[in-house]
Amino acid sequence: MDNVQIFSYNEKLKALIDAFKIKDLEEPFWGYDELYKWEIITSVKGKGVEYLVIRIKNSRLLNRYASIAVNDILKVPNKKTDFLQTVENLLDEHLPLGERMDKYEKEVKALSDGKASAYDDRTAGAFLACAYPQTYPFYMKNNLYLPLCTYLGKNIKTGRDAYFDYLDIVRIMAKLVHQDIELTERIATRTNGFEQSDLLTAQTIIFCMQKQMNEINIMENKKYTEQIDHLRKCKNMVLTGAPGTGKTFMAKAIAEEMGAESCFVQFHPSYDYTDFVEGLRPIKDDNGNIGFERKDGVFKEFCAKAAQNVIDSEKTVETLEKELSIKDRIENYLNDLIEKPKMLSTKTGTNFYVIGFNDKAISIEMPDNIISKKLQISMSDIVELLEKDVPLNNVKDIKAHFARQFGTQNDSYIFVLCNEIRKMQSGVKKTVHLVEKKDYVFIIDEINRGEISKIFGELFFAIDPGYRGTKGRVKTQYQNMVTEKPFAEGFYVPDNVYIIGTMNDIDRSVESMDFAIRRRFAWVEVKASDTAENILKGKPYKDEALRRMENLNNTIEEMLGTAYQIGGSYFLKLDDYNGDFGQLWKFHLKGVLTEYLRGMRDASSKMDKLELSYNA
Repeated sequence: MDNVQIFSYNEKLKALIDAFKIKDLEEPFWGYDELYKWEIITSVKGKGVEYLVIRIKNSRLLNRYASIAVNDILKVPNKKTDFLQTVENLLDEHLPLGERMDKYEKEVKALSDGKASAYDDRTAGAFLACAYPQTYPFYMKNNLYLPLCTYLGKNIKTGRDAYFDYLDIVRIMAKLVHQDIELTERIATRTNGFEQSDLLTAQTIIFCMQKQMNEINIMENKKYTEQIDHLRKCKNMVLTGAPGTGKTFMAKAIAEEMGAESCFVQFHPSYDYTDFVEGLRPIKDDNGNIGFERKDGVFKEFCAKAAQNVIDSEKTVETLEKELSIKDRIENYLNDLIEKPKMLSTKTGTNFYVIGFNDKAISIEMPDNIISKKLQISMSDIVELLEKDVPLNNVKDIKAHFARQFGTQNDSYIFVLCNEIRKMQSGVKKTVHLVEKKDYVFIIDEINRGEISKIFGELFFAIDPGYRGTKGRVKTQYQNMVTEKPFAEGFYVPDNVYIIGTMNDIDRSVESMDFAIRRRFAWVEVKASDTAENILKGKPYKDEALRRMENLNNTIEEMLGTAYQIGGSYFLKLDDYNGDFGQLWKFHLKGVLTEYLRGMRDASSKMDKLELSYNA
């Protein structure tokens, strides 16, 4: 498990511990009778395997069927001897745990005539947890592992991997428990005279809190209500502030709290219109010749998804079912043409093959065409013609339906494909559900580092909050080459798209920000104190870091102003220095502050004052 995952889980697990502590004051163990676990791990200490097995068999640590299965084994003398030896082997820490558990499962499966409860991971885990309470926690997949994964937002593993995954998480949580002196003292008092185990405390919290985890998730996620309300009103927002104040962290957290689909890009001096909106990109054909094709940029692709979501959210179930049926027929037909190549011909006698397709286009090849041997056919045009049952007696009917001034070369191929697909029978009817309209958040990090006018082009109008949706359509530079919906008639930014930019106040590139773009964004200052608590949450050095940061920033504000404050993100580097604040100052903070003070009168004495504040 990498450091990023651990940091993410630390935050969530710390929130779980804090929520447990609040209710636990009123009702110990949240009303659950959990004290027996401490009593058991204490009673079996040093008593031998047979006592451990009998004590666990007669407890609530195993489910009813496991207790019966183990009891049946113990009734048969030779099976009892073998079973006790099997448990003894399971507890032999000289061998890898996975190897021991595999052997335990195989041997007990034979002894119990295949009764799964006797050899499941919960039963084996109970023996391990009672014998080594400082190394293993008790385990239940349904009541511990599954709700924990849901709470943490992590993938659920299966089989033996689920047990090992659970061990990793609970061991992370046990470290947080150990650091919480208030909690450990309270548990020690409540379990006075019994064996203590941070792992058992962690497991108990998970068990007691399994039904409250969803509520905690909701409360934990609602940290940026004010910023979200502001964003919904203005559509576009720039988070400004000093470096390291967590602007990017906040932007991502806002998108997550909104439950939005998000996309993240970072502007830089070389970023341009073709990256962001659309442009011509070089391609190489099968003969090695270089040509060009129009490609959507990242923002236009993102808006296409959002626009399709709006369009689909307005459709009835019947319409969605018809669309799905048609798309299935198209996909099945095209797959057949690719797997078993079949030559098709237009009315004028041009032969062609289908060689590939995706959601946007169908690729065809015309081997006899001297000028161009490959072509992209609009998938959306074919879908619409089939959905609306447009009569197609000749190619001109396609031009008439789309109200085009002129027909296109593509229409001849669309005509053939549509009529061929109509000959196919419908497949099995599939169940569909209404589509819910969603939010889409596009995050532009370091928005001021790019040349805004060059990147946005004609989109200054389209991103204006007053012109969202189809009423804000604009003709992009390559509009004559666009045939795919929803932007065949012009590009627009859907009303469910929100833009969040981030920028450093003190960056010199701020001066290049176009006033046309400035007036289309709301500007929100992010101070170090606004985000530091969330950035450093779950870190063992959090309180000390917050104290030093506040002292340092108070002095910085007196000398330079709030734009030069040191943000909480800088203090995350303490992970690399084992919490050594001296090294953080020497290798990171001092260098930044030196640049801030460069050229100032009495820079040396000012630096001394800043260092004193940091170490106070």
